[in-house]
Amino acid sequence: MELALSGDVMTVGRDETANLQVDEPLVSRIHARLERRGASWYVVDIGSTNYTRVNGEAVAERELQDGDELRFARAKCVFRR
Repeated sequence: MELALSGDVMTVGRDETANLQVDEPLVSRIHARLERRGASWYVVDIGSTNYTRVNGEAVAERELQDGDELRFARAKCVFRR
């Protein structure tokens, strides 16, 4: 599945209010944010219990590069510019 990022801030989580909903029990209701800052996108963990990972590394915040693998608990996706 491919999802387009829109706006400057998008939330990721299980909650029905999340912009990007993830049907995975270990994902927090609101797990992380994707933020556009100028020409770049960042992922920001929002204190999730099961961490946000970029290329296998748990992160609090990270600038995203094309091809980065994001994991929200067990859910995986790939960031594409």
